Amino acid sequence: MMKGYGLKRCATILLMLFCAAITAHAETNKGAPENPLIEEMRLLDGVYAEIVNAVALNNPVAALEAIERLESSGLMEKTVAGVSSGAIKTPKNSDKLSDFTRFDKEFHANLALLAKAAAAKDQPRLLSFTKKLLDGCVKCHRTYRK
Repeated sequence: MMKGYGLKRCATILLMLFCAAITAHAETNKGAPENPLIEEMRLLDGVYAEIVNAVALNNPVAALEAIERLESSGLMEKTVAGVSSGAIKTPKNSDKLSDFTRFDKEFHANLALLAKAAAAKDQPRLLSFTKKLLDGCVKCHRTYRK
């Protein structure tokens, strides 16, 4: 954790960064046809905000509920199917979609680890995985978004 920053302040900073990235993403894609990837990103926007709030407020049950809502949506599977069928293309590096699929699966695996930490009410691991998820978002967006 950043020296001199409390847990709530770090979580708030993470939330602000994530929301700024998602807002920029939504603005860029206004009027674009819907696809599973965009649907997944929109749902993830709200879910991640709930996770950050839950971590900041030491409410692991709320984090777990948010994760379960995302995972039960089936959007990850639709995204993977869309990439496999060629229906989903990324704005850049679309020739490396196997890596994109791997990033997406890794992200969801980290969500599962976050859910385990939430179920165990392990606040330090909750914060750690919340940050790891944001790092994954940034890495993927840098690689595949313009």
